[in-house]
Amino acid sequence: MNIPNNQPHHVFYTIKHNKHAEEIVNSHMNALIYYTERLKRKNGIEAIILSGSYGRGDGSILPQQGTIIPVNDYNFYIITNDMYTVKALKTEFMTGISTIIKHIPVNCTFSFYNKKMLPTAPFQLMWYDIKYGSKVIYGNKNILSLLPEYASTAIPLSEGLRLLVNRAIFLIREKSIPDILSYKTKLKHLIALHKLVFACGDAVLIALKLYSPCIADKWVRLKRVKSTTGNFIDELKTVYKECLHNKYALLETIIKRNNITGLYHRVKKLFFSVFKWYEERRLGQPALTWEHYPSLILKSEKSSIRHLLQSIRNGHFTDIFSQWGYIHPHKRIAASLPFIITDTASQRHTAANAGYLTHRHSARKLFALLGKNGNS
Repeated sequence: MNIPNNQPHHVFYTIKHNKHAEEIVNSHMNALIYYTERLKRKNGIEAIILSGSYGRGDGSILPQQGTIIPVNDYNFYIITNDMYTVKALKTEFMTGISTIIKHIPVNCTFSFYNKKMLPTAPFQLMWYDIKYGSKVIYGNKNILSLLPEYASTAIPLSEGLRLLVNRAIFLIREKSIPDILSYKTKLKHLIALHKLVFACGDAVLIALKLYSPCIADKWVRLKRVKSTTGNFIDELKTVYKECLHNKYALLETIIKRNNITGLYHRVKKLFFSVFKWYEERRLGQPALTWEHYPSLILKSEKSSIRHLLQSIRNGHFTDIFSQWGYIHPHKRIAASLPFIITDTASQRHTAANAGYLTHRHSARKLFALLGKNGNS
């Protein structure tokens, strides 16, 4: 692609600030802008925001075939104005950029919002990170000022739970990891394990009112957390530091020498220690047992999730899903997780029932998650 490099961005994308990597990521952003400028309805696009690791400036890179490629997703938020409907813009935009997406070596996600909703955007971790940890790569450079001011000390504890559950999807899909893996699979698993560890750190910081969108700040704050906070803190710091080192290092070297299987078992054990500690604080139950967890969470969640949880517990899958129609897989996993991690989960549900829960995810693996009590 011969895309003019006329949209330089002065803020870093990658955690190493590697010049070649910055130029490559910047070229991807320029290509997106290039095609955006050629849309008939381009005036309806108020701004394009890059969120996620590259928006925060801590994206990872990987040497490959004589060049350097990004390895994390590009998460774009397309903010529209009232000139055209969101639906019309989305259709034209996705059609118009289809050419460039084929040439970008990482997954790109696009979410569309009208700018009118920004001043009332809910206090969610997604919007917090967009507000304080993203880049405007096109359009109104002041668009982020429309978002409310969110206090890091007041992030809802439900957001930490949401984050942990989303990352747990990897553990649901992969009950174990073999010692011998292809290079591509090893890279995929390593990145997923990194995300799990960073999510554990995020959850701890949210619970302690110390959260920051910047990964360097997170590590500084996590190091200050006292060991007496939880019996997993020292292990979390150790694994977090290792994953942070991997992120800073050239991933190719790490992939070749890293024991993914060993890291998997450490992270799996760590995740459930953090999850239990977090839910004890969130639910106000200092001696939480997995046996009682489903009934506690049934009382704590919003009505939609509570309704889904109740139906899952009672086994009324057909009725609830025929009423709700399509339900996002993350919501199904979030609702089923309390029952998966209890002793009796595998006895209550069959693989057929699991199919209702996961929809697009691997149904057969769902209730095999981590074995008895999540500790095997």
